[in-house]
Amino acid sequence: VDACARALRDHGVDAGTRVAMIMNNRVEWGAIAYASNALGAVYTSMYVDQHVDEWAYIIDDSTPEIIVCGDTSLLDRLVEKMPTDADRWSCSTVILLGDELANDIPPEGIILESWQEFIMSGRSAEELKDVVRDYTALAALIYTSGSTGQPKGVMLSNWNMLHNILALQGRVPVI
Repeated sequence: VDACARALRDHGVDAGTRVAMIMNNRVEWGAIAYASNALGAVYTSMYVDQHVDEWAYIIDDSTPEIIVCGDTSLLDRLVEKMPTDADRWSCSTVILLGDELANDIPPEGIILESWQEFIMSGRSAEELKDVVRDYTALAALIYTSGSTGQPKGVMLSNWNMLHNILALQGRVPVI
């Protein structure tokens, strides 16, 4: 998480910046979410089984600086649907998880980086000076299924998430 936060910071992510993920639940998902939160950035995630048109809509709506793709096939689907002009992408960087090389790459001007390169850059980067601790700040955008139209972005603050944890205490064991 620390290496991820430092790498995000060095890619220009700070308070209020948006980060998007297209992947299944996995360790990297948590690392990106926690690292984004440490910087005061806002993360959003998309389901791998969502229609690519919904990804394009969510990316256009949430305006992430960085998009993290879970594997090459997801990146292929994303590139196929996104504009061919880098100026029309909201992000400047796409991080690709997995060991496979990309088949389709984003347009020239969008940095494509492997997860391994991304994390290695964070491990060698300068330590974070401060972690953002604003319970009122927006932490995540969670999009609805879009069953009644386009997906709607639900804004969750740090307090919203903390309240859920506090409400569970005493009802179920929280480790």
